Amino acid sequence: MEILLQNQKVVRRQKNHQYYHNNNMISLFGALKRKATQVSNTKRMTKLPKSPFKFSRKTLLILLGGIPSMVLLFSLIGGEKEQGYWRGDFASNDLSLPTESGEELYYFDEIGTTYDGIGGAAADQAIIDLPSDAVLKAVDSFEYTVKNKDVLSSIAYDHNLALGTLISFNQIRNADKLKPGDVIKIPNMDGVLYKVKFGDNLNKIADEYGVAVTSILDANTLETDKLKMGEELFLPKASMNLFDLKRALNQLFLTPTRGVVTSPFGYRNDPFTGLRRFHNGLDIAGPLGTPIKAALDGTVVTVGYHSSYGNYIVINHQKGYQTLYGHLQKALVKKGQRVMQGDQIGLMGSTGYSTGSHLHFCVFENKKPVDPKKFLKL
Repeated sequence: MEILLQNQKVVRRQKNHQYYHNNNMISLFGALKRKATQVSNTKRMTKLPKSPFKFSRKTLLILLGGIPSMVLLFSLIGGEKEQGYWRGDFASNDLSLPTESGEELYYFDEIGTTYDGIGGAAADQAIIDLPSDAVLKAVDSFEYTVKNKDVLSSIAYDHNLALGTLISFNQIRNADKLKPGDVIKIPNMDGVLYKVKFGDNLNKIADEYGVAVTSILDANTLETDKLKMGEELFLPKASMNLFDLKRALNQLFLTPTRGVVTSPFGYRNDPFTGLRRFHNGLDIAGPLGTPIKAALDGTVVTVGYHSSYGNYIVINHQKGYQTLYGHLQKALVKKGQRVMQGDQIGLMGSTGYSTGSHLHFCVFENKKPVDPKKFLKL
């Protein structure tokens, strides 16, 4: 089946109900069903709105001497022959909906063919008014080499893209590490990359990101809605979630207190024994009673005392992150309490295994300690 869409040809692939438009696949699915008019399988001319002609088909055939004369008349009045059918005020195999100019056309259904809006014989032709977003491009990209003084936000702006699109498309974990000479990919549309997880399906993904299923099919040139775990999909017009965006921009965690970093993350000499030991956090020294704030939104899961950490608090966050705040003079929150980033949760102290007033701050990612400096701007 061929369809003429706003003077541009769209060719249907019969097997999987997908279409190509300027070499880019589009999915029309229900759009055709909604827009087309069903015509029965008989040789007749059906009037689709009001006709400027007042005589019947029978009268016309008598006057013109049959179909050959009818075709000759079309050629004389300016009808254009294209691939075996005629276009004009009448058109064989031609279904038209009203146009913006008010022009009214007819559908002529040949013997042995039907047009049901989605199936029909391959020779059927139609003119169909589709929604403006029905024709979508497949995602494409080109390589860009980072120049001196380039920053990710300026690259995104220059290419009319959202910052989150560049971060997601290139799987950037830390935008601060971008340097001249690095090569990134610039996509031709906004959206995000998504890795398929166990139990995912297109409807679930589309609902989660507010994207139409047909848009996902179009952008990824998918011929089926079946997905494989680990497969990467581009979700057009979807936005990167704020948590992942802030993490990539090194803005995810708030520095929990003010003070001076006195001991970094990693191996160090124990301040009491002198033995080399692993230090799983960051020590920030300050006066007793200095406010301690939640580094990120989350839920308090532990408030207690430990021989090493003294008075301490543990908060659970999204995506497998936890933070620990140790050596507190006093905790100001309770287990199960929901806290927001920047909320005061305690006071700096020197309880437990400590040589002076400071905060022992830890970040755990999937239960493994990671260097807090990765997330803080100190």
